[in-house]
Amino acid sequence: GCGPATSVRSSAVRPSSAHPETPAIAVQYLNAAIVAYPEYARPRLALWDIHTDQGAHERALAAVRSVPGNSPWATRAAFLAGLSYLTLNQYDDAFRTLSELAAGNPAADVLNNLGVVQLRRVRSGGDATYYFTKAADSEPNDPDYCFNLGYAYWRAGNTSAAIFWLREAVRRNPVDADAHFVLSVALGAEEISARLVLELD
Repeated sequence: GCGPATSVRSSAVRPSSAHPETPAIAVQYLNAAIVAYPEYARPRLALWDIHTDQGAHERALAAVRSVPGNSPWATRAAFLAGLSYLTLNQYDDAFRTLSELAAGNPAADVLNNLGVVQLRRVRSGGDATYYFTKAADSEPNDPDYCFNLGYAYWRAGNTSAAIFWLREAVRRNPVDADAHFVLSVALGAEEISARLVLELD
C-alpha cells in the first residue's frame, strides 16, 4: 500500500551572504558586479540565494550554471545547481550533476541529495538506501540522514530496517514529528505482520 504522507529531506543550504537591500536592488548590484567582473563567481552564488528565496528556480539555476568549471566556487555552484534541478523535478539532470560531484567529493550532503533524487524518481526506495546509507555512515549523528534512510527502507518494504533507522532519527532528534509518525506506522505494520504469522501457524 501507500506509505505515510511525508517526504525525505534534502540537505539544507545556508545563504552565502546577507542581502539587506530589497531583492530587486540586490539583483541589480549583483548583475552589475557580474558584468564588471565576469570571472568572479560569488555574485552568481548570491543570485542563486535570492532567486531561490523568491521561488525563481529557473533563474537560480541559470545563475550557478554560468560559474566556470575552473572557478574555486565551481563545486559549490554544481551543488546548488543539483538542488535547483531537484526542486524543478528535473531528476535526471539532478542525478547527473550530483553524481559528478560525488565522484570527486563524496560529501554527506551530496550523497543525501542523490538519495532524495533516487527516491523521487524511482519511488520504490531501494536505490535511495544506497546513498542514504553512505550519507549516514559519513555523518552518523545527523538525524535527517537517519530519517531519510529509515523512510527509504519503509518505501522499499523493509520494515525492520525502517524501524531501526527511524528509532535512530528519533534518538538524535526527539521532537521530530515526521520521524515519530513514520516510526509509529512502521511499528504498527510490524505488529500486524507478526499477528498474521502467529495466526498462520
